[in-house]
Amino acid sequence: HFNKSPKEAMVFLQNNQLLPSPPDPRSVTLFLRNTTRLDKAQVGEYLGKRDDAHKNVLVEYCKTFDLVHSKFIDCLRGFLESFRIPGEAQVIDRIVDNFSEVYFNAVAGAKN
Repeated sequence: HFNKSPKEAMVFLQNNQLLPSPPDPRSVTLFLRNTTRLDKAQVGEYLGKRDDAHKNVLVEYCKTFDLVHSKFIDCLRGFLESFRIPGEAQVIDRIVDNFSEVYFNAVAGAKN
């Protein structure tokens, strides 16, 4: 379902009680990170949407990577390899900006 229509897939998952209704960012993130065979382009499109619900999922998605114990470039590489980043400049900026903010907060929090 997700590879054809992420929106329909989310409804299907909620209707079948595989995701809570309404879905919370953590549940959606775990679905995106742990479900095999998801189309990486569709995952990137989903994460790149500009509304608050998708942004919250993006932030949670970023937090699933080991940001504290790895070099920044390794974290960024792993993050970008987990989906296909959309080609639109604004979407790329939004995704990388959110990743950078989560990374900074994680590293700064670990030093305190």
